[in-house]
Amino acid sequence: MIALDPKDTLKTHLEQSAHIKRASIDTLATPFTEAARLIGDRLEAGGTLYTCGNGGSMCDAMHLVGEMIGRFAYDRGAIRAVTLGANPASATAIGNDYSYKDILLREADALIDPSDAVIGISTSGDAENVRAVAELARSRGAFVLGLTGKSGGALAQACDVELRVPSDSTPRIQEVHITLVHALCDLLEQRLRPR
Repeated sequence: MIALDPKDTLKTHLEQSAHIKRASIDTLATPFTEAARLIGDRLEAGGTLYTCGNGGSMCDAMHLVGEMIGRFAYDRGAIRAVTLGANPASATAIGNDYSYKDILLREADALIDPSDAVIGISTSGDAENVRAVAELARSRGAFVLGLTGKSGGALAQACDVELRVPSDSTPRIQEVHITLVHALCDLLEQRLRPR
């Protein structure tokens, strides 16, 4: 058995994370700025922000909504946001009666209007259920932001703006995604509920 040095392991992960975050700055700055503005426009006009993902990406989607409804940097009024698929009763009923893919799609069909914004999160961009939500939302006129990595997958073509992390490593992509979530929360909070 090879003994792993926890300090070296931690150093490796932190250095890799820092490297990909630095590499993302120039690549993502322009589309991020556009997405933040367009989402802010929708929310300012009374729309709702919907988020979705699978696994760790679902956790990021829920994290974003928690920051919007709760608070990010300071106390202020709640900002309207919902995570699709986060209701266990709906998720299990839809999964049982229809299919796994339909869990997000049925909720999106019931809730998304043209005035809304949707953020679909998929490290590969190939999550079929997230892509289906993006396509439905765009067909209704909602603004769709995709957070992806790797090649961007099918989600790259199904969204209005894509933030593709320039990496093939799922952990590194997820680390940039949560940083993007925090930066977006910061901007939306300042715009919609200034101090």
